[in-house]
Amino acid sequence: MGGAAAREPDYIRALSGDVLDNSAGPYTTESAVGYGYQVWRCTVPGAYRADGLYGQFSIVFPDRRAVVTITSHRELEQNDILRAVWRDILPCL
Repeated sequence: MGGAAAREPDYIRALSGDVLDNSAGPYTTESAVGYGYQVWRCTVPGAYRADGLYGQFSIVFPDRRAVVTITSHRELEQNDILRAVWRDILPCL
């Protein structure tokens, strides 16, 4: 997380860093990077997110000092929304 990590309070570092290995679980790629303290790690290095039902996301990008929040209702393949953020929004941050 570079310089952004040095400015984060201890509880934020714990929230985004102390996660369980869930790579062997029944999850799709976007949800199998690690989980803990009610947040998921993202496939984008250093990013983490809070998930809600059917594609509600609050994604934190510490290195870019940005948060992207999305409210949606997509009952299947919610992680397509994340992949769209990586492809279309992240390059603009």
